Amino acid sequence: PERTGQIASSRAVLVGIGSLASLSGTFIMVFTSIIVLATVLMAAGVTASSQTSEVERELKLLNGTAERHPSQCPCAAACVAAGCDPCCPCIPHTCVVRPRCGVLGPLPQYLLFTRSTFQVNDQTTHTAAYLREVADSIGQQRSSTGQLLVGVELLISLFNSDEADVLAALSAVLNASKVSKVPVSIVLDSENWWGPRSDLWNWFDPTVSGYDPRNVANVEWFGPTNASAVKIGWRDWGSQIRVEPQQNVLSPAVIAAMEPLLRAATATIATWHASLPVSERYLLACVKIGWEAGLQYNSYFYPNGNTRVGQNASDDPNFRMNFSKGIGGGLPVLGYAAAASPMAKAAGVNLKPGQELDAETVALITRVYVNHLIAVAVAAGVPSELIVNHVGASNPIPHRTPLTPIIPFSSGFTTVGVPGFSWYWGVPGPVFVAAMTQANRTRWAAAEWNLRGATEEAWYTDLTGTLSVLDCAHITVYNWDNDFSKQADGIAAVRRILQEW
Repeated sequence: PERTGQIASSRAVLVGIGSLASLSGTFIMVFTSIIVLATVLMAAGVTASSQTSEVERELKLLNGTAERHPSQCPCAAACVAAGCDPCCPCIPHTCVVRPRCGVLGPLPQYLLFTRSTFQVNDQTTHTAAYLREVADSIGQQRSSTGQLLVGVELLISLFNSDEADVLAALSAVLNASKVSKVPVSIVLDSENWWGPRSDLWNWFDPTVSGYDPRNVANVEWFGPTNASAVKIGWRDWGSQIRVEPQQNVLSPAVIAAMEPLLRAATATIATWHASLPVSERYLLACVKIGWEAGLQYNSYFYPNGNTRVGQNASDDPNFRMNFSKGIGGGLPVLGYAAAASPMAKAAGVNLKPGQELDAETVALITRVYVNHLIAVAVAAGVPSELIVNHVGASNPIPHRTPLTPIIPFSSGFTTVGVPGFSWYWGVPGPVFVAAMTQANRTRWAAAEWNLRGATEEAWYTDLTGTLSVLDCAHITVYNWDNDFSKQADGIAAVRRILQEW
């Protein structure tokens, strides 16, 4: 209640200052806003040690234990001047130029198309011509009002190659966007493709490079101790493939290896974005943190799966998860290593002996993980309003109406950034809207989407229906290559939307 009162007071003061500024001028408004806000924050007794690292400070800010200095909230005065609900430094995720505020121009919506999901970090393909292929095929890059833009989403895998290759691929994408004037969404993932990092995941095979028994803490467990650590995983993105063991996303060693790469990548993006003329900053649709981030769904594990190591993959079991059987989909539930991590325990995760992971705990652990990644990105200079997360496990519970995800939508409700989810099962419905409303949120993203309409009208209905749910930042259609690019009805629907939107 005390904190709520401080927030309300800050908002009231800002609104009052905005009214005064209309008579006294912008300079007085900004100067007075900073003084008053600083006074409010000082009264709250909130300080941050100068010795605290940027990432640690940002994490404290995300968790509500530190406040952003008013000078770091340049949108506050601008929002007041425009007569909008002012941004409040006491609530970090509201410290953005609000959509449709009109101060720096409205934030557009994007219709994005993913390319190269299996060829991440391939800088040779990331050219201006490659980006233009999508809009050239559609025949139009923006809607008649200019409010809906067509762009491309590309994936950068932080652990799939060395830092030099990662940054070279990223720079190629950004340069191609600037030349082509095609907006891009950059996905930064360190979870799904980490094969080259056997120094992190190989805890079990001394004949393979990177072997270290201590790496058992870096992979997931299907039980409360490392005796249940996994050696292998499987992924089904159209057909089943073997992958490395599911990563313990909260392992201190994994976090320590990931942070410098994420920091370098997000700093590169932030510098590029800041160098753009204001009129071209629409080119960065978003920085997407995570790629169906979670604890098991893109590296699931079969019973007795460890016995398959070294065996012929053609003899592997192959059946889809059935979520009517719980959060493991009928397979062993992974996530116990993350639950035992210091970061999870600091967030309140405390499994008792014999206690199993449940959906709410998995959502909390996922949120803790993504919050940490976002903290690194924000500290590196990425504007918070351009950060979108992408969490997994929005798979629906079978035979549940309306559509209800196996893991709560709260997994994506990070302190900073726009929540993003995968959508393959229908236009977001009342369960999603209720979860967003309860969390006091409106802005979201269909971070991975394909409803596979049978006709042009079906594509049109599904696309416009999704774009119209609350304040949808974007739809990312999976995938352009060898999929949507061959959907004549889908392309016709997009053309129609661009004419009407």
